[in-house]
Amino acid sequence: MATLTNVFDETRAHLADVAAEVWTDAVLLVFAQRAYRTCARYLRSKEMGLFRKQSTSVEVAAGKLGLARTGETDYPTYLTAAPLLLRPIELRESTVTTGPWTAMRSSGGFTPAAAASGGPLEIWDWREDKIIFPAHAGATVYVQILYEYELAALTTGADTILIPDALDAMALMTASFAAKSRDEKGISEMFKNEATADLDLIARAESAVKKAAGARWGTQ
Repeated sequence: MATLTNVFDETRAHLADVAAEVWTDAVLLVFAQRAYRTCARYLRSKEMGLFRKQSTSVEVAAGKLGLARTGETDYPTYLTAAPLLLRPIELRESTVTTGPWTAMRSSGGFTPAAAASGGPLEIWDWREDKIIFPAHAGATVYVQILYEYELAALTTGADTILIPDALDAMALMTASFAAKSRDEKGISEMFKNEATADLDLIARAESAVKKAAGARWGTQ
């Protein structure tokens, strides 16, 4: 897969500075970092499955009303360390860690204590930066979380671009932000449009995976 160094090299070709006389790696880094985040956001908006992971079983003890994305000592470390959970997509539950699993329903607006139950959780909500559950007095429940994750920041030239086949789009988007910083608005817009066209091609190529019902659970 492409690295950040590859992005720098192609970006300089777009900016007519192959010798890096103006657009050095250090100068381009901030624009490449923003381009990476922008490309990821754009593909998420296309309902891409490229940024999805599945958690292992998470214990929800009786009386526990939620799981905060950060700040809780009992929150699983694989969600508080990179790659960070950005937002949950689906949850499923079981009375044992190995399943069988039952899909839970996203239901906004309920008050946890008022939705108390002695059986399965059945519903969940995402608000105040945490997954909210109804109060339950029964046995411990285990949940698995299908979630969108945040890409780790690019910091060195050896860092891998984790968006598949995105070298051209990344370089064009980086060039767009770089040109914009010089107030070259027309050139910036041209690069941005070309980058967006490349991202649309990536989204269409992955659409078959997104539509496959068996691909909803599991790391993409």
